[in-house]
Amino acid sequence: MPTSPPDPDLAKILVHIPGIALVILGFGLAFWATYWDFRRRQLEFEERRLMIERGMQPPAVEKPTPFFTHRRHLGFGIFQISVGLALLTTALITGFSGGTYDAHLVAIGVAFVVFGVGEVLYSYLSKRAT
Repeated sequence: MPTSPPDPDLAKILVHIPGIALVILGFGLAFWATYWDFRRRQLEFEERRLMIERGMQPPAVEKPTPFFTHRRHLGFGIFQISVGLALLTTALITGFSGGTYDAHLVAIGVAFVVFGVGEVLYSYLSKRAT
């Protein structure tokens, strides 16, 4: 009894499942991190309240460090430039080796390089301003 060939429409649908799963997991991770940050702050507040109720002197509240610092912008910029150059190199190697030249890959690589240069430039300029 001969078997029928696989359905091409099903294959097109199954290709997207890992991407959808990663997006769902990413949102789940973001919500989870937000919840635990809220819970940590709630416990710190509760600890301070209990110390004050018992007549103890709580430690001074530390000012949180900003997430985006000069070094972080510099790091993001260098990372983005590296990813962009890797994508451009991949596109060029694929094109030179006789494969199909992917213009989308080149466009994404150029975008990463441009955004990376912008991050590095912003890091330099904001460091000079302070």
